[in-house]
Amino acid sequence: MVLIPQRLAYIGAACLALCLTPAGVVGQTPDPEVEAATKPSQTTARPRIGLVLSGGGARGAAHIGVLKVLEDLRVPVDYVAGTSMGAIIGGLYASGMSPEAIERELTSIDWNDAFQDAPPREELEWRRKYDDGSFLVAFELGFKNWRFILPRGLISGQKLGLILSRLTLPVTHISDFDDLPIPFRAMATDVGNGEAVVLEEGRLSEAMRASMSVPGVFSPYELDGRILADGGLVSNLPVDVAREMGAEILIVSEISTPYSDPEELASILEISEQLVTMVTRVNTDLTLETLGPRDILIQPDLGDLMPVDFPDAWEAVDLGEAEARASAAALRRHSLPSGDFARHRSGQRQPEWHPPTIRTISLENGSPVSARILLERMDLRPGMALDETTLERDISRLFGLAEFEEVSYQLENRDELNLRMREKSWGPNYIRFGLTMSDDSKANSRHTLRVSHTRTYLNRLGGEWKNQIWLGSERRLTTEFYQPLDYKGRFFLLAGTGVMESTTRLNLTGSVSTYRVTAATTALAAGIRLGTVGQFQVGVRYADSDARVTSGESEAEKLDAADGGLFGELVLDTYRNINFPRSGGRLDARYRRVVEGLAADQSYHRLDVGLTRALTTGDNTFLPRISLGTSFGTELATFDKFALGGFANISGYERGEIIGARYGLISLMFYRALRGLPESPLGSAVYLGGSLSTGHAWDHGEGALETLQWGDLRSGGSIFVGFDTLLGPIYLAQGFGDGGRRVSYFFLGRAF
Repeated sequence: MVLIPQRLAYIGAACLALCLTPAGVVGQTPDPEVEAATKPSQTTARPRIGLVLSGGGARGAAHIGVLKVLEDLRVPVDYVAGTSMGAIIGGLYASGMSPEAIERELTSIDWNDAFQDAPPREELEWRRKYDDGSFLVAFELGFKNWRFILPRGLISGQKLGLILSRLTLPVTHISDFDDLPIPFRAMATDVGNGEAVVLEEGRLSEAMRASMSVPGVFSPYELDGRILADGGLVSNLPVDVAREMGAEILIVSEISTPYSDPEELASILEISEQLVTMVTRVNTDLTLETLGPRDILIQPDLGDLMPVDFPDAWEAVDLGEAEARASAAALRRHSLPSGDFARHRSGQRQPEWHPPTIRTISLENGSPVSARILLERMDLRPGMALDETTLERDISRLFGLAEFEEVSYQLENRDELNLRMREKSWGPNYIRFGLTMSDDSKANSRHTLRVSHTRTYLNRLGGEWKNQIWLGSERRLTTEFYQPLDYKGRFFLLAGTGVMESTTRLNLTGSVSTYRVTAATTALAAGIRLGTVGQFQVGVRYADSDARVTSGESEAEKLDAADGGLFGELVLDTYRNINFPRSGGRLDARYRRVVEGLAADQSYHRLDVGLTRALTTGDNTFLPRISLGTSFGTELATFDKFALGGFANISGYERGEIIGARYGLISLMFYRALRGLPESPLGSAVYLGGSLSTGHAWDHGEGALETLQWGDLRSGGSIFVGFDTLLGPIYLAQGFGDGGRRVSYFFLGRAF
């Protein structure tokens, strides 16, 4: 749609025809007004043109198509103003990027990953990986002044901020947006008073990020003492701002979200989205009424594309281009001759950027995390050339400390690297929850709710206090203190104590019986953190336990026991996804030496080792695992015996049906990601898979390894459907084992 008189549009079309017709053709008369507009700017003052780009989330990709047409028609742009996604596209264009470069960069982004805050798991601090083992959901609450505090958004926008910082590196030294290749303004909303905020100076990446702080999705952005949200709430189409910059003619690309039909408003989420749409559409429609007859309005028809459809957003590029070409007659009125436009555009392109040698690294850090802890975790050092990959890996590692809402950077004076740490507003006391569930057709059921409290950075070295409460089939109350001994966190001390009550199923009499075991434990350990990959620790431990039979029979001579002794533990974890790994692996090696002289009822050794590796080809993943355990010929306490059985652990057999003082197990789990399914309320991904396992457990004096026969092994398998959910992996499985065993499983938790 073009807001100019129909007669002028006709004149523009006639001018185009003239340009394409050989000189001297009868009946074609040059239009003086159009001819003047296209004369070189050195001799004729042309009107200043402002480009206004509205917000609209993923629909904003249409702006790229509009930019392509403007450059193809040689239409100069003197000012840019944008809101939300319009601020991102407009800011990149104002920084000197070509439309093709913007399209190329934004098309290459994994938008599903960009809208998740979690750093790559390989950069996650080991203590936070440790939390994964408790099946805790990623969402956390804060606790401050005796009340619970929610995060200010579903995501902080950490990864999006890093992307914008990387794309604007060539102009990161520019703080006045009038000094950009094209003067630029971004719009935001002051959450404190509801006023529109015009962002005209500072860090370009921060201005773009603040403008796209969609309420409830992104955390509001703190900038210069203000808390800012998405500019679309008050000024989705900043026409007045472009005019104040000096624009005499406006080219307006408007891609606001249309209203949803009433029958589509079936949930609170959809109603909330409709309310946000109403707010932005009202101020957009009022702004459209202010456009003048010389202004050009481009409104691409983007169909059902929604603001959140970023993976499909690039369909909008062609739609934006098509709609802009429909306005070609009006746009050509402002075309420059080829030479003039080439000179104009060359002055607005980013100069070739060469990574500088970093002279200094400074920190803006108001958190309790010591600056030395932060610097020790970085690979980049003064005197090194700036490498974007290294810098982003360092920042991911700092963000992986889980203490910051956002970690950003800025190059000042071209060679001074400044890192800004924004502390979590809901810390430093964090509450997290988890749920584990296990049910099978043999009436075995376990359900446990887990709550964890962590108080971080109690001292300059990063001391941490963790408490856990488990309720349900397993009950637990534990507390532990973790104290790093150096700024790198390589060495640590760990002290903990707690009481636990759990249900254990063991085959001690020829059939599986259920026992309720209560234990009190205390441990003290020293260890070495192996980067973000794992840790090794050794220590002393004391436990006092007793048990009672709740179903079945028991011939155990002694159901209560005390043990004290030494332990060692090595854990390595390189999984990139803990729920359904596609790469990486895990090693668990745990040794205990129970010593009768250290308050134990008997002396024995216990070693348990498990190694798993994820191998993926296409959508298919294979997870082979080998596990071994031995007591080195000593007699284990009753409830320290190795137990096999249950889902993916020789499926078809009951949990605890196979027990012994030593064991061996080989298993293979495999699964395939299912594509093209509608979005599931259970989770973000659905898998079809199965498992096979074979092994056995023996007491001493039976099944000696040198006389072991294939027929002595126990085998089982399963087929399952798996869901990767916010609560953790869920499996619906059918297990089968030797002798026609069949067991159905519902399992929430990690099966390996």
